[in-house]
Amino acid sequence: MQKIEKPKLSPLLKPEQCFELLIREDSFIQGMLFENVTISSQLMDRLYISKCHFKNVHFEPCQFDRMDLTDTVFENCELSHLKLMDGSIHRCEFKNCRLTGSDLSNCSIWHTTFLENTMQYANFSYSKFKFVNFINNQMKNNSFNECQYKKVSYEECQLAESEFINTSLATLDFSSCDIQQIIVPVENLRGLTVSSEQAVALASLLGLKIV
Repeated sequence: MQKIEKPKLSPLLKPEQCFELLIREDSFIQGMLFENVTISSQLMDRLYISKCHFKNVHFEPCQFDRMDLTDTVFENCELSHLKLMDGSIHRCEFKNCRLTGSDLSNCSIWHTTFLENTMQYANFSYSKFKFVNFINNQMKNNSFNECQYKKVSYEECQLAESEFINTSLATLDFSSCDIQQIIVPVENLRGLTVSSEQAVALASLLGLKIV
């Protein structure tokens, strides 16, 4: 697990219910607690969110292109099919959220933790990860194509059938993860740490026959 910076949240956040009204008035949202609310059908470019906590929030299909998320926590949130393409995610946490089918492609993700989320069919392609921890996530059929990794950890994650095309896996450790039927070119396996059992399963990618 990587040692990363935690979100810098104030213990005294301002409770707020009307997210939609706020972003119509100002594209910069800071220091607020959103809890037990539904945010529906929002489409916005260049939204800035800093030092906020979203708890038990249901995002119905929303798209926030080029969003800047800093020092923000999402806890027990419904984020399925949320579109956050081309954004920046720095010092954030996603805990026990549902991100099924979410699109976080071409994002810059630094000092961020994804903990115990359900996030099948999520798209992280073309994203850059630096000091990121993926811990105990359900991530089957995810896309990590054309990604860049630096100081990233995957622990106890379900990565079966996920794609890592044109993504170097050097320095990563998948030994505690389920990587059955992952899609990765042979040349991108160099430097990847796996268990002995996983090595046997990956041997077919190398054209080896084990008897």
